[in-house]
Amino acid sequence: RPEEVEWIKIVVNSILTHTKKGDPILALPLNPIFYFLTDRNNPTPYDWILPGMLDDKKETMVLGLLEANPPKMIIYVNIAIDGKEERRFSQYCPKIFKFIDDNYRRIDTAGYFQILVLTNKELANN
Repeated sequence: RPEEVEWIKIVVNSILTHTKKGDPILALPLNPIFYFLTDRNNPTPYDWILPGMLDDKKETMVLGLLEANPPKMIIYVNIAIDGKEERRFSQYCPKIFKFIDDNYRRIDTAGYFQILVLTNKELANN
């Protein structure tokens, strides 16, 4: 749909404006196209994180990766997949969601996409 193309353009422009080539960014719970379109790195081994993918141990491992190499920007879509609240990222990955909530702030929104930047200065210096 034409409006979705505009949303993607806004997100890509924001990534290009606020990060540099090779910087880590994170698109959640999916949309790995942003890594390709902007030549930015995903600091995790997952192109997407959907319900049931990460048990507690794997979520803790991903959290460790994010703490060690924090994304400069996160593109987050806050949807209840299939309309089920338990399939909202904040519900099925609470540790990662808390990390995001504690360390990032929203600078813009493009349709469904929330554009978040790192605000924790300690993490930014990693």
